[in-house]
Amino acid sequence: MARRSLLLTDAPSRARSGDNAKKTANRGRLLRMLESERVITTIGIDARARLLIKHQDWEEYWLPVRQLGQAHRLLDSLEGIWSAYIQGRFSPRLRMDYCYHYFRLLARTLEGRVAEPESELAAAALRRVLGFECFGLSNAGADSVLAAGTNTVRNPAYLLTKLRTPDMLDSGEHLPLISTAASAPGRFFYHYRQHRLSRDSNSAILSYLDVDQVSRAQSFRTIALLEEAIAGGTDPFASERAARMAQAGILDSMHAWLARRRDRNDVAIDLVDLGAGSGLVTARLCTEIAKHLARLGCAPRFRIWLVDLSMAHPTRFFASK
Repeated sequence: MARRSLLLTDAPSRARSGDNAKKTANRGRLLRMLESERVITTIGIDARARLLIKHQDWEEYWLPVRQLGQAHRLLDSLEGIWSAYIQGRFSPRLRMDYCYHYFRLLARTLEGRVAEPESELAAAALRRVLGFECFGLSNAGADSVLAAGTNTVRNPAYLLTKLRTPDMLDSGEHLPLISTAASAPGRFFYHYRQHRLSRDSNSAILSYLDVDQVSRAQSFRTIALLEEAIAGGTDPFASERAARMAQAGILDSMHAWLARRRDRNDVAIDLVDLGAGSGLVTARLCTEIAKHLARLGCAPRFRIWLVDLSMAHPTRFFASK
C-alpha cells in the first residue's frame, strides 16, 4: 500500500518521459484490442506496469452457451450486430440493435437457468452473458481476479442507459455492479473509478472493486496499478466531487473548529485520503477549503496523507506557485 506525506510548499513537479512512453504504449495496445473483434477476459498488470491482456474469439468465449444448445439463433444474431458495431467504429445508430439482441440472449439464458436450477452448464452460460464485455483485473502472476472492469463503448448493458440520452457524460452510475466470466461464481464488483484512454476518444475504462470486504484491499491496489499503467488524463468530475464533499459537511466542521480557536492566523490542517488515486480530488478539496477560509481571514497550511496512491506524481496537483 503506497503512503506518503506531502507538504504543499515542498512539492516540485517532475516529468518522467519513460513512464509516459510506457503509459502511451499501454493505452495504445488496449485501444487496439478494444477496437478488434476479440472479447477481453482478463487484464493483468505486472510489477513494471505493463498490461498483459488475455482475450478470446467469439466462439471460444460463448462455448458454454453453444453447449447449452438453446440459443444458437440468438447468439448468431448478436454476433452479427456486435461485429457490425465494432467495424462501424461504435456508431450510435447501431446501439439500439446491439442492446436489443444482447438482452434477448440474456432473457433466454435466464429462462434456461430457471428451468434447470441445478444445471452447472446453464449457470456457466448465464455467467458468460452477464459478464459479456466485462473483464477481470489481476496482478500479473496471480491466479485470481482481484478487481474488474468494462468499457463504455462495448458493454451493451452500459449502453442501454445511453440510448435515450446519447450525449450524456460517461459515469459508473449507469452500470454500478458487474460480474465477469473470469471470476468465481457469485462474485460481484461495484463501480469505483473511471479511466480515460485518450483525449480524442469516447472510450473509457470503468474499474470495479470486489464487494467482499475481505478482498477489497487487494482490489484497491490492483486498480491503483491499472491507473499507474494507463493514466493519461485527469478525472473530469474532480472539481464537482470536491465541491460536493466540501458542502456535505467538511466546511461546517471547519467553522465549528475555528469557532473554538483564538488564533486564526496559524491554521494547520491535516487530511488523510484513503484510496487516493492520482490525488486530484484531494487537491481540489484543499482549494475549496482554502478559498472558503480565505473569506474568513484565514490562510491555512495543509499536510496531506495519501493512502493507496497511484504513483503518478500527484505533487503536480499540489505544487504551490
